Amino acid sequence: MNRLKGVTRRQLLGAIAALMLAGCSSGSESASKQVVLWYESGLPIAPILPQLVAKFNATKPTRTVLAQPQPDLSIKLLVVIGAHDAPNVVLYPRSRAWPLASRGAAIPLTGFAHRDSVTSALFSQTLWEGGQNGTVLWGLPIATDARVLVYNEKLLGSIHVQPTAFWPAGAFNEACQRLVQRDTTGHLIQTGAVLQGLPFEIWLWQFGTDILSPDGKDLGFTGPAAVQALRWLLNNEQLNGGAQEIGRLVSLTTLTEGVTGLFTHGKLGAMPTTFSQFRRLRSQTPQLPMGIATLPTLPGGKPSTELDAIYAFSPQQSSHPYPDASWQFIKWLATDPEAQALIYQAGTIPALQSAQQSSSIVSDASAQAMLKAMTAGRFPQKFLSAQEIASDLDNAVNRALLQGSGAKAAIATAERQGEQILKQNAALNKASKG
Repeated sequence: MNRLKGVTRRQLLGAIAALMLAGCSSGSESASKQVVLWYESGLPIAPILPQLVAKFNATKPTRTVLAQPQPDLSIKLLVVIGAHDAPNVVLYPRSRAWPLASRGAAIPLTGFAHRDSVTSALFSQTLWEGGQNGTVLWGLPIATDARVLVYNEKLLGSIHVQPTAFWPAGAFNEACQRLVQRDTTGHLIQTGAVLQGLPFEIWLWQFGTDILSPDGKDLGFTGPAAVQALRWLLNNEQLNGGAQEIGRLVSLTTLTEGVTGLFTHGKLGAMPTTFSQFRRLRSQTPQLPMGIATLPTLPGGKPSTELDAIYAFSPQQSSHPYPDASWQFIKWLATDPEAQALIYQAGTIPALQSAQQSSSIVSDASAQAMLKAMTAGRFPQKFLSAQEIASDLDNAVNRALLQGSGAKAAIATAERQGEQILKQNAALNKASKG
Protein backbone atom coordinates (compact mmCIF):
# COMPACT_ATOMS: atom_id res chain seq x y z
CA MET A 1 0.00 0.00 0.00
CA ASN A 2 1.22 3.47 -0.86
CA ARG A 3 2.19 5.22 2.40
CA LEU A 4 2.76 8.73 1.07
CA LYS A 5 2.77 11.34 3.85
CA GLY A 6 3.93 14.51 2.17
CA VAL A 7 6.37 16.29 -0.09
CA THR A 8 9.35 15.70 2.18
CA ARG A 9 8.93 11.94 2.01
CA ARG A 10 8.55 12.03 -1.77
CA GLN A 11 11.74 14.10 -2.05
CA LEU A 12 13.55 11.61 0.17
CA LEU A 13 12.36 8.72 -1.96
CA GLY A 14 13.57 10.55 -5.04
CA ALA A 15 17.03 11.00 -3.59
CA ILE A 16 17.30 7.40 -2.40
CA ALA A 17 16.03 5.85 -5.61
CA ALA A 18 17.61 8.15 -8.22
CA LEU A 19 19.91 5.41 -9.47
CA MET A 20 16.97 3.05 -9.87
CA LEU A 21 15.61 5.22 -12.64
CA ALA A 22 18.51 4.70 -14.97
CA GLY A 23 17.19 2.95 -18.04
CA CYS A 24 13.50 3.02 -17.00
CA SER A 25 12.71 6.67 -17.69
CA SER A 26 9.51 7.25 -19.59
CA GLY A 27 11.15 10.20 -21.30
CA SER A 28 13.64 8.15 -23.31
CA GLU A 29 14.19 9.04 -26.94
CA SER A 30 12.49 5.88 -28.21
CA ALA A 31 9.34 6.61 -26.24
CA SER A 32 9.20 10.38 -26.66
CA LYS A 33 6.67 10.26 -29.51
CA GLN A 34 4.40 7.63 -27.93
CA VAL A 35 1.96 7.59 -25.07
CA VAL A 36 3.85 5.65 -22.42
CA LEU A 37 1.70 3.34 -20.28
CA TRP A 38 2.85 1.97 -16.94
CA TYR A 39 0.97 -0.81 -15.16
CA GLU A 40 1.62 -3.09 -12.22
CA SER A 41 2.82 -6.44 -13.58
CA GLY A 42 0.74 -8.24 -10.95
CA LEU A 43 -2.62 -6.76 -12.00
CA PRO A 44 -5.24 -9.33 -13.04
CA ILE A 45 -5.44 -7.73 -16.49
CA ALA A 46 -1.66 -7.54 -16.95
CA PRO A 47 -1.45 -10.67 -19.18
CA ILE A 48 -3.93 -9.27 -21.71
CA LEU A 49 -2.76 -5.63 -21.69
CA PRO A 50 -0.37 -6.13 -24.65
CA GLN A 51 -3.34 -7.42 -26.65
CA LEU A 52 -5.44 -4.43 -25.56
CA VAL A 53 -2.70 -1.99 -26.54
CA ALA A 54 -2.27 -3.69 -29.92
CA LYS A 55 -6.02 -3.36 -30.56
CA PHE A 56 -5.92 0.33 -29.70
CA ASN A 57 -2.85 0.99 -31.84
CA ALA A 58 -4.61 -0.72 -34.76
CA THR A 59 -7.23 2.06 -34.66
CA LYS A 60 -4.46 4.40 -35.93
CA PRO A 61 -4.60 6.92 -33.07
CA THR A 62 -2.77 10.26 -33.14
CA ARG A 63 -0.07 8.69 -30.97
CA THR A 64 0.43 4.99 -30.40
CA VAL A 65 0.76 3.51 -26.92
CA LEU A 66 3.88 1.86 -25.54
CA ALA A 67 3.11 -0.46 -22.60
CA GLN A 68 5.77 -0.93 -19.92
CA PRO A 69 5.03 -3.38 -17.06
CA GLN A 70 6.48 -2.35 -13.69
CA PRO A 71 6.98 -4.97 -10.96
CA ASP A 72 7.58 -2.27 -8.32
CA LEU A 73 5.23 0.44 -9.58
CA SER A 74 4.35 1.85 -6.15
CA ILE A 75 7.94 2.96 -5.53
CA LYS A 76 8.81 3.94 -9.10
CA LEU A 77 5.74 6.10 -9.54
CA LEU A 78 6.54 8.16 -6.45
CA VAL A 79 10.08 8.67 -7.68
CA VAL A 80 9.29 9.65 -11.27
CA ILE A 81 6.51 12.02 -10.25
CA GLY A 82 8.91 13.71 -7.86
CA ALA A 83 11.52 13.89 -10.65
CA HIS A 84 9.01 15.24 -13.24
CA ASP A 85 9.61 12.29 -15.53
CA ALA A 86 6.35 10.38 -15.17
CA PRO A 87 4.70 8.17 -17.81
CA ASN A 88 1.67 9.47 -19.72
CA VAL A 89 -0.85 6.94 -18.44
CA VAL A 90 -0.86 4.77 -15.33
CA LEU A 91 -3.17 1.84 -14.57
CA TYR A 92 -3.49 1.55 -10.83
CA PRO A 93 -5.91 0.29 -8.19
CA ARG A 94 -7.80 3.25 -6.81
CA SER A 95 -6.69 2.50 -3.26
CA ARG A 96 -3.12 3.34 -4.30
CA ALA A 97 -3.81 5.97 -6.94
CA TRP A 98 -6.00 8.14 -4.72
CA PRO A 99 -3.24 9.61 -2.49
CA LEU A 100 -1.37 10.72 -5.61
CA ALA A 101 -4.32 12.05 -7.58
CA SER A 102 -5.86 13.85 -4.61
CA ARG A 103 -2.60 15.76 -4.14
CA GLY A 104 -2.79 17.18 -7.64
CA ALA A 105 -0.36 14.75 -9.26
CA ALA A 106 -2.78 13.86 -12.07
CA ILE A 107 -3.92 15.79 -15.12
CA PRO A 108 -7.61 16.74 -14.71
CA LEU A 109 -9.73 14.89 -17.24
CA THR A 110 -12.89 16.89 -16.57
CA GLY A 111 -12.64 19.03 -19.71
CA PHE A 112 -11.94 16.07 -21.99
CA ALA A 113 -14.85 14.10 -20.51
CA HIS A 114 -17.24 17.04 -21.01
CA ARG A 115 -16.02 17.53 -24.59
CA ASP A 116 -16.53 13.86 -25.50
CA SER A 117 -19.76 13.36 -23.52
CA VAL A 118 -18.23 10.81 -21.17
CA THR A 119 -20.49 11.05 -18.13
CA SER A 120 -21.45 9.08 -15.05
CA ALA A 121 -24.32 7.53 -17.04
CA LEU A 122 -21.78 5.19 -18.68
CA PHE A 123 -20.55 3.74 -15.40
CA SER A 124 -21.57 2.48 -12.03
CA GLN A 125 -22.15 5.65 -9.98
CA THR A 126 -19.84 4.48 -7.20
CA LEU A 127 -17.02 3.78 -9.63
CA TRP A 128 -17.46 7.12 -11.40
CA GLU A 129 -17.26 8.97 -8.08
CA GLY A 130 -14.16 6.94 -7.24
CA GLY A 131 -12.33 8.79 -10.02
CA GLN A 132 -13.30 12.24 -8.74
CA ASN A 133 -11.70 14.61 -6.26
CA GLY A 134 -14.49 17.04 -5.51
CA THR A 135 -15.78 18.01 -8.95
CA VAL A 136 -12.51 17.22 -10.74
CA LEU A 137 -12.27 13.98 -12.71
CA TRP A 138 -8.77 12.49 -12.52
CA GLY A 139 -9.33 8.95 -13.80
CA LEU A 140 -11.76 6.53 -15.41
CA PRO A 141 -12.49 3.05 -14.03
CA ILE A 142 -11.59 0.32 -16.49
CA ALA A 143 -12.23 -2.74 -14.30
CA THR A 144 -13.22 -3.55 -10.77
CA ASP A 145 -12.85 -6.36 -8.30
CA ALA A 146 -14.18 -7.15 -4.84
CA ARG A 147 -13.25 -9.57 -2.12
CA VAL A 148 -15.68 -12.37 -1.44
CA LEU A 149 -15.61 -15.76 0.25
CA VAL A 150 -14.59 -18.59 -2.03
CA TYR A 151 -15.95 -21.82 -0.59
CA ASN A 152 -15.38 -25.51 -1.14
CA GLU A 153 -18.76 -26.84 -2.27
CA LYS A 154 -17.81 -30.42 -1.48
CA LEU A 155 -16.87 -29.72 2.14
CA LEU A 156 -19.83 -27.46 2.84
CA GLY A 157 -22.15 -29.96 1.16
CA SER A 158 -20.88 -32.70 3.48
CA ILE A 159 -22.28 -30.74 6.46
CA HIS A 160 -25.38 -29.66 4.53
CA VAL A 161 -24.48 -25.95 4.39
CA GLN A 162 -25.27 -23.63 1.49
CA PRO A 163 -24.04 -20.01 1.86
CA THR A 164 -26.68 -17.35 1.23
CA ALA A 165 -26.27 -14.05 -0.61
CA PHE A 166 -25.50 -12.33 2.68
CA TRP A 167 -24.24 -15.04 5.00
CA PRO A 168 -25.12 -14.22 8.66
CA ALA A 169 -22.13 -14.44 10.99
CA GLY A 170 -23.94 -16.91 13.26
CA ALA A 171 -24.51 -19.41 10.45
CA PHE A 172 -20.97 -18.80 9.18
CA ASN A 173 -19.45 -19.48 12.62
CA GLU A 174 -21.52 -22.63 13.03
CA ALA A 175 -20.33 -23.96 9.67
CA CYS A 176 -16.72 -23.21 10.61
CA GLN A 177 -17.03 -25.14 13.88
CA ARG A 178 -18.63 -28.13 12.16
CA LEU A 179 -15.82 -28.23 9.58
CA VAL A 180 -12.97 -28.30 12.11
CA GLN A 181 -11.41 -31.77 12.26
CA ARG A 182 -8.28 -33.02 14.03
CA ASP A 183 -6.35 -36.27 13.88
CA THR A 184 -5.77 -38.54 16.88
CA THR A 185 -2.79 -36.43 17.98
CA GLY A 186 -4.85 -33.22 17.94
CA HIS A 187 -3.29 -31.86 14.76
CA LEU A 188 -5.70 -29.72 12.71
CA ILE A 189 -6.39 -31.45 9.38
CA GLN A 190 -9.50 -29.55 8.24
CA THR A 191 -10.81 -26.10 9.04
CA GLY A 192 -13.60 -23.69 8.18
CA ALA A 193 -12.25 -20.34 7.02
CA VAL A 194 -9.20 -18.12 7.03
CA LEU A 195 -9.93 -14.41 7.35
CA GLN A 196 -6.81 -12.71 8.69
CA GLY A 197 -5.82 -11.52 5.21
CA LEU A 198 -8.93 -9.35 4.94
CA PRO A 199 -8.78 -5.60 5.72
CA PHE A 200 -10.08 -4.94 9.21
CA GLU A 201 -12.00 -1.85 8.08
CA ILE A 202 -14.57 -4.21 6.52
CA TRP A 203 -15.55 -5.43 9.99
CA LEU A 204 -15.39 -1.87 11.35
CA TRP A 205 -17.81 -0.74 8.66
CA GLN A 206 -20.20 -3.58 9.44
CA PHE A 207 -20.21 -2.60 13.11
CA GLY A 208 -21.06 1.00 12.24
CA THR A 209 -17.74 2.84 12.51
CA ASP A 210 -14.86 3.80 10.22
CA ILE A 211 -11.17 4.69 10.13
CA LEU A 212 -11.76 8.44 10.52
CA SER A 213 -14.60 10.66 11.67
CA PRO A 214 -16.90 12.03 8.93
CA ASP A 215 -14.87 15.28 8.74
CA GLY A 216 -11.55 13.39 8.62
CA LYS A 217 -10.10 15.27 11.59
CA ASP A 218 -10.33 12.55 14.24
CA LEU A 219 -9.90 8.80 14.53
CA GLY A 220 -13.14 6.89 14.15
CA PHE A 221 -12.12 3.40 15.33
CA THR A 222 -11.36 4.13 18.99
CA GLY A 223 -14.77 3.25 20.45
CA PRO A 224 -16.48 0.03 21.56
CA ALA A 225 -17.47 -0.89 17.99
CA ALA A 226 -13.82 -1.40 16.99
CA VAL A 227 -13.14 -3.64 19.99
CA GLN A 228 -16.34 -5.57 19.28
CA ALA A 229 -15.34 -6.08 15.64
CA LEU A 230 -11.84 -7.26 16.51
CA ARG A 231 -13.12 -9.60 19.19
CA TRP A 232 -15.41 -11.17 16.60
CA LEU A 233 -12.45 -11.67 14.28
CA LEU A 234 -10.28 -13.12 17.07
CA ASN A 235 -13.06 -15.48 18.15
CA ASN A 236 -13.54 -16.65 14.57
CA GLU A 237 -9.85 -17.49 14.26
CA GLN A 238 -9.96 -19.42 17.53
CA LEU A 239 -13.00 -21.38 16.35
CA ASN A 240 -10.97 -22.46 13.35
CA GLY A 241 -7.99 -23.74 15.32
CA GLY A 242 -5.91 -20.60 15.76
CA ALA A 243 -4.45 -18.18 13.23
CA GLN A 244 -0.88 -19.52 13.25
CA GLU A 245 -1.88 -23.13 12.83
CA ILE A 246 -4.36 -22.26 10.10
CA GLY A 247 -1.72 -20.17 8.33
CA ARG A 248 0.42 -23.28 8.02
CA LEU A 249 -2.53 -25.27 6.77
CA VAL A 250 -3.31 -23.46 3.57
CA SER A 251 -1.91 -21.82 0.50
CA LEU A 252 -2.69 -18.14 0.04
CA THR A 253 -4.00 -18.77 -3.46
CA THR A 254 -6.10 -21.91 -3.30
CA LEU A 255 -8.66 -23.95 -1.40
CA THR A 256 -7.12 -27.18 -0.23
CA GLU A 257 -8.36 -30.66 -1.03
CA GLY A 258 -5.34 -32.72 -0.01
CA VAL A 259 -4.50 -33.50 -3.65
CA THR A 260 -1.08 -35.15 -3.85
CA GLY A 261 1.53 -32.81 -5.31
CA LEU A 262 -0.83 -29.86 -5.18
CA PHE A 263 -1.67 -29.46 -1.50
CA THR A 264 -0.03 -31.21 1.39
CA HIS A 265 -1.44 -30.11 4.72
CA GLY A 266 -5.20 -30.29 4.94
CA LYS A 267 -8.57 -29.04 3.78
CA LEU A 268 -10.16 -25.61 3.93
CA GLY A 269 -13.84 -24.75 3.68
CA ALA A 270 -13.75 -21.05 2.76
CA MET A 271 -11.35 -18.15 2.40
CA PRO A 272 -11.55 -14.52 1.22
CA THR A 273 -10.26 -13.80 -2.26
CA THR A 274 -10.96 -11.63 -5.30
CA PHE A 275 -13.10 -12.58 -8.24
CA SER A 276 -10.11 -12.61 -10.58
CA GLN A 277 -8.27 -15.06 -8.31
CA PHE A 278 -11.42 -17.18 -8.13
CA ARG A 279 -11.53 -17.45 -11.93
CA ARG A 280 -7.90 -18.59 -12.02
CA LEU A 281 -8.55 -21.17 -9.30
CA ARG A 282 -11.59 -22.51 -11.09
CA SER A 283 -9.62 -23.10 -14.29
CA GLN A 284 -6.73 -24.98 -12.65
CA THR A 285 -6.18 -28.73 -12.94
CA PRO A 286 -7.44 -30.74 -11.16
CA GLN A 287 -10.56 -28.63 -10.91
CA LEU A 288 -12.00 -28.01 -7.46
CA PRO A 289 -15.72 -27.65 -6.72
CA MET A 290 -15.93 -24.00 -5.74
CA GLY A 291 -18.51 -21.27 -5.28
CA ILE A 292 -18.47 -17.70 -4.05
CA ALA A 293 -20.49 -15.84 -1.42
CA THR A 294 -20.34 -12.41 0.17
CA LEU A 295 -18.46 -11.95 3.43
CA PRO A 296 -20.17 -12.84 6.72
CA THR A 297 -22.71 -10.23 7.80
CA LEU A 298 -22.11 -9.40 11.45
CA PRO A 299 -25.08 -9.19 13.86
CA GLY A 300 -26.73 -5.80 13.45
CA GLY A 301 -24.16 -4.80 10.84
CA LYS A 302 -24.22 -3.78 7.20
CA PRO A 303 -23.51 -6.31 4.43
CA SER A 304 -20.19 -5.16 3.04
CA THR A 305 -17.18 -6.31 1.12
CA GLU A 306 -14.02 -4.58 -0.03
CA LEU A 307 -14.39 -3.06 -3.48
CA ASP A 308 -11.46 -1.74 -5.46
CA ALA A 309 -11.20 -0.70 -9.09
CA ILE A 310 -8.36 -0.31 -11.57
CA TYR A 311 -8.31 3.28 -12.82
CA ALA A 312 -6.46 4.79 -15.73
CA PHE A 313 -5.08 8.25 -15.00
CA SER A 314 -2.48 10.59 -16.47
CA PRO A 315 0.27 12.00 -14.20
CA GLN A 316 1.02 15.71 -14.41
CA GLN A 317 4.78 15.44 -14.36
CA SER A 318 5.50 13.76 -17.69
CA SER A 319 8.57 15.02 -19.53
CA HIS A 320 6.61 14.56 -22.78
CA PRO A 321 2.99 15.40 -21.91
CA TYR A 322 0.35 14.35 -24.40
CA PRO A 323 -2.84 14.91 -22.38
CA ASP A 324 -5.30 14.60 -25.27
CA ALA A 325 -3.64 11.48 -26.69
CA SER A 326 -3.52 9.99 -23.20
CA TRP A 327 -7.20 10.73 -22.73
CA GLN A 328 -8.09 9.00 -26.00
CA PHE A 329 -6.47 5.78 -24.75
CA ILE A 330 -8.04 6.08 -21.28
CA LYS A 331 -11.48 6.67 -22.79
CA TRP A 332 -11.07 3.70 -25.15
CA LEU A 333 -10.11 1.34 -22.32
CA ALA A 334 -13.10 2.41 -20.24
CA THR A 335 -15.81 2.51 -22.91
CA ASP A 336 -14.94 0.28 -25.88
CA PRO A 337 -17.10 -2.90 -25.74
CA GLU A 338 -14.34 -5.14 -27.14
CA ALA A 339 -11.78 -3.79 -24.69
CA GLN A 340 -14.18 -4.30 -21.80
CA ALA A 341 -14.95 -7.84 -22.93
CA LEU A 342 -11.23 -8.66 -22.93
CA ILE A 343 -10.82 -7.16 -19.46
CA TYR A 344 -13.64 -9.32 -18.13
CA GLN A 345 -12.05 -12.46 -19.54
CA ALA A 346 -8.95 -11.60 -17.51
CA GLY A 347 -11.05 -12.21 -14.43
CA THR A 348 -12.36 -8.82 -13.34
CA ILE A 349 -15.79 -7.28 -13.62
CA PRO A 350 -15.72 -4.39 -16.14
CA ALA A 351 -16.68 -0.95 -14.90
CA LEU A 352 -18.96 -0.32 -17.84
CA GLN A 353 -22.55 -1.13 -16.94
CA SER A 354 -23.41 -2.36 -20.43
CA ALA A 355 -20.52 -4.84 -20.21
CA GLN A 356 -21.75 -6.05 -16.83
CA GLN A 357 -25.07 -6.85 -18.46
CA SER A 358 -23.56 -8.76 -21.37
CA SER A 359 -24.80 -12.26 -22.15
CA SER A 360 -21.55 -13.90 -21.01
CA ILE A 361 -21.91 -12.39 -17.55
CA VAL A 362 -25.65 -12.90 -17.25
CA SER A 363 -25.14 -16.63 -17.83
CA ASP A 364 -22.24 -16.85 -15.33
CA ALA A 365 -23.60 -17.55 -11.83
CA SER A 366 -20.32 -16.67 -10.14
CA ALA A 367 -20.17 -13.34 -11.96
CA GLN A 368 -23.71 -12.58 -10.85
CA ALA A 369 -22.75 -13.36 -7.26
CA MET A 370 -19.85 -10.94 -7.59
CA LEU A 371 -22.11 -8.21 -8.97
CA LYS A 372 -24.36 -8.66 -5.93
CA ALA A 373 -21.32 -8.34 -3.69
CA MET A 374 -20.33 -5.14 -5.48
CA THR A 375 -23.68 -3.54 -4.63
CA ALA A 376 -22.72 -3.85 -0.97
CA GLY A 377 -19.07 -2.98 -1.53
CA ARG A 378 -17.43 0.26 -0.49
CA PHE A 379 -14.29 2.20 -1.22
CA PRO A 380 -11.95 3.35 1.55
CA GLN A 381 -12.52 6.87 2.86
CA LYS A 382 -11.22 9.63 0.60
CA PHE A 383 -9.24 11.50 3.26
CA LEU A 384 -5.52 11.66 2.58
CA SER A 385 -4.51 9.98 5.84
CA ALA A 386 -7.25 7.32 5.93
CA GLN A 387 -5.38 4.65 4.01
CA GLU A 388 -2.13 5.07 5.89
CA ILE A 389 -3.93 4.84 9.22
CA ALA A 390 -5.91 1.84 7.96
CA SER A 391 -2.63 0.11 7.05
CA ASP A 392 -1.25 0.64 10.56
CA LEU A 393 -4.51 -0.61 12.04
CA ASP A 394 -4.37 -3.75 9.90
CA ASN A 395 -0.80 -4.38 11.07
CA ALA A 396 -1.89 -4.05 14.70
CA VAL A 397 -4.79 -6.42 14.09
CA ASN A 398 -2.55 -9.01 12.45
CA ARG A 399 -0.16 -8.86 15.41
CA ALA A 400 -3.12 -9.43 17.74
CA LEU A 401 -4.15 -12.46 15.68
CA LEU A 402 -0.69 -13.97 15.61
CA GLN A 403 0.56 -13.00 19.09
CA GLY A 404 -2.64 -13.11 21.10
CA SER A 405 -2.19 -9.54 22.40
CA GLY A 406 -5.94 -8.95 22.55
CA ALA A 407 -8.41 -6.56 20.93
CA LYS A 408 -7.96 -3.59 23.27
CA ALA A 409 -4.17 -3.66 22.99
CA ALA A 410 -4.32 -3.77 19.17
CA ILE A 411 -6.75 -0.85 19.00
CA ALA A 412 -4.63 1.19 21.46
CA THR A 413 -1.47 0.61 19.40
CA ALA A 414 -3.15 1.69 16.17
CA GLU A 415 -4.69 4.69 17.93
CA ARG A 416 -1.28 6.01 18.97
CA GLN A 417 0.06 5.63 15.44
CA GLY A 418 -3.06 7.18 13.90
CA GLU A 419 -2.94 10.26 16.12
CA GLN A 420 0.69 10.83 15.09
CA ILE A 421 -0.22 10.64 11.40
CA LEU A 422 -3.07 13.14 11.86
CA LYS A 423 -0.71 15.56 13.61
CA GLN A 424 1.87 15.26 10.82
CA ASN A 425 -0.73 15.87 8.12
CA ALA A 426 -2.14 18.87 10.00
CA ALA A 427 1.36 20.35 10.19
CA LEU A 428 1.96 19.73 6.48
CA ASN A 429 -1.35 21.36 5.55
CA LYS A 430 -0.58 24.37 7.72
CA ALA A 431 2.86 24.75 6.15
CA SER A 432 1.50 24.48 2.61
CA LYS A 433 -1.09 27.21 3.29
CA GLY A 434 1.46 29.45 5.00
